[in-house]
Formats: sequence, C-alpha cells, structure tokens
Amino acid sequence: MLLKLNKSLYNSPANTLFIGSKLIYLPECHSTNTTALQLLQQESLPEGTVIITDRQLAGRGQRGNSWEAVSGQNLTFSMVLRPRFLPIQDQFLLNISISLAISDFLTDLQLSGAAIKWPNDLYAGSKKLGGILIESSLKNAQLEWSVIGIGINVNQKEFSVPTATSLALELGCDHSLQQLLDQLLKALEVRYLQLMKQKKTQELRREYLERMYWLGEWHLFETEGKQFTGKIVGIDPRGKLAVLHQQEEQLHYYGIQQIRYLA
Repeated sequence: MLLKLNKSLYNSPANTLFIGSKLIYLPECHSTNTTALQLLQQESLPEGTVIITDRQLAGRGQRGNSWEAVSGQNLTFSMVLRPRFLPIQDQFLLNISISLAISDFLTDLQLSGAAIKWPNDLYAGSKKLGGILIESSLKNAQLEWSVIGIGINVNQKEFSVPTATSLALELGCDHSLQQLLDQLLKALEVRYLQLMKQKKTQELRREYLERMYWLGEWHLFETEGKQFTGKIVGIDPRGKLAVLHQQEEQLHYYGIQQIRYLA
C-alpha cells in the first residue's frame, strides 16, 4: 500500500513516553483502523503508533455503523498497542482503560455531563460526542496487537442526526486539534500504563461503572426485537452488560450485539 504522507499538520506529542512517538498523518483515507490493520500486515509498527487523518471516507463504528465527521474539524485517529500482558478473558479491560482515558480528557476540558455509554461511546448529556472501535488479533492464546480507533467531534457544529454533538457545541468555542491531540494521547498513555501494572484492575472497573451512562436508571431497551424496561446495574468480568428486567425482576447479561438503548 502506497501512502502519501504529510506531517505538517500534526506533530508527535512532546509529553508522552511512547504513545504517538511514531505519528502518520494522512490528509484522507478509507478509515484509520483499516489503514493501521493493512500496515500491520506489511511492517512491524512500534507500540504507540498513531495514524491520524482529516477525512475518513468510510469511518467505522460499533455494530458496523458508519462514523460521520466533517473534514478537518474533528479528531479521527487510530493507535496501535500490544497488550500481550492481558489474558484473553480480561481483554475488556482495554476497553475500560481507553474509555476512562477519554473521560479523563473530557473532564480536564471542564465538560459537564460526560458519560461512558457501554461499551465504549462517549456522551455529553444525551448526545454522542465520540466513539471507540477496538480490533484485536490473537496469537497463541494471547493478544498480539490491538488497533484502537477513536473519533471525537471537536469543531463540527452541524450533524445529519439530532443525537450528535461536539466540544464546540458543548463548550461554546473552537479548539486547536493539535493541542487536543497532545492532551488526549497523554491521557491514553497514563491509563494504559496503569493497566500494564495490573495492580488496580478493580479500581478501573469501579471508575468505569461510576461514569457509565444510564447506570441505575430505568430505561427502555430492545433485545431480539422485543422491548423491555430495565436498569443497568453493572458489567460482568468479561464486559457483558448486566441489566435488571423490571417486569421479570431478573438479571440478564448482554454482549455488544445483543441489546439496544431506546429511551
């Protein structure tokens, strides 16, 4: 794959140890996750490599959804990690770590009402501000590498759906994408290093729950084409969503493709 690189718009952050030390800027690409996956097949990318673009022609989200972002107004990038220290059964801890890092970043920006919508969307109030897509490869029963795609709506002010928002809309001002990238990569590195030490996994899970969207509230959900009223009460060790059904008064666990939030 031939890449036309232009590094003039983004620089590697000065305040990180390895996240972003190799930074590949593409004016546009199909998707940064797809590009990262292709590069991993062709060369050995160092851990912490960041691939960033102004315009994704086919950005991807969870459930195969597309990611809408106006060119040059938002942060859209992917990061390559090698979390071989994580047992396969604990790989949802990577989701937790990345989600908490972005939550930390939003808190530092003084954004009120920020929450993590399971499994890894970021909300401001009732509107989506950003999302995460993690794709991993397994080898010999362990994680070989993970590509983490991150999209944060920054300066975009108009969206085709009413449920989306941006930092500019929430905070009332535009932001420097380079400065925000520096701050976010630092936050990601801090949380990833915390995860590597593997000494505070219960604390990570607790923080994730404390920041979870709709936690402990009765809402309408859908599963297998049927609607029900339920209350999110937590996640299990593998990251499945624990929901208490109001009518049955029973607890059910759901994977990513098994439940939809309605109202």
